[in-house]
Amino acid sequence: MPTYGSGGYDWGSMPEIWFDSALIGTLGSLNSFVGDERDAMPAPERIAKYNGLCQVLRPSNYFTIEPVDADYLSVTRGAHTSSWARFESGELFGVALRTCRLDGRCSPVKYRDIVQTTASLVAASKTDDSLDKSARLAVVPYGEGELVLLRGGSQASQAIAIEHYFGGSSNQSRIEIRDGGLRLPLREQGENGSPLEWIEVNFTG
Repeated sequence: MPTYGSGGYDWGSMPEIWFDSALIGTLGSLNSFVGDERDAMPAPERIAKYNGLCQVLRPSNYFTIEPVDADYLSVTRGAHTSSWARFESGELFGVALRTCRLDGRCSPVKYRDIVQTTASLVAASKTDDSLDKSARLAVVPYGEGELVLLRGGSQASQAIAIEHYFGGSSNQSRIEIRDGGLRLPLREQGENGSPLEWIEVNFTG
């Protein structure tokens, strides 16, 4: 598994490397802001993704990472995985789920009957409660789709979803909790084309 988020010198590869390192609680970069080895600059979409993933970082130093859909016996690249889950004290606090697996299959991802998504994403609790019980979440989509999150024992009847965009603008919507689950629409840019940084989800009574 990755032990830090240093990704070399290519801006194009950074969003995927940040995806793989976010759940360990840190992001990093060796890129130059005056152009990388391909003379590419950090586009707003790249900076937006970095800013958003900073919101999913967990502060705890005590955690375990579980590979999801892992290939432990690959003869070409060694053990590798497409997705990750983070546990603290045995409870799920974050996920980084890719909808495209190592074998090339692309389909919705379901994890432990808690999370299901039709778009790749990184999501984490922003409180001391687990992902399915937390009153506040951070979600960073890698595409368009829907996140379904089952709420374990939560009494919240609705959630406020705030989309935070590159440049400081935001958009707020109200989502009803139905059959014990949140159904959150996912997208990477707003109606005016502004890159999305992250979605803040606050559960209310």
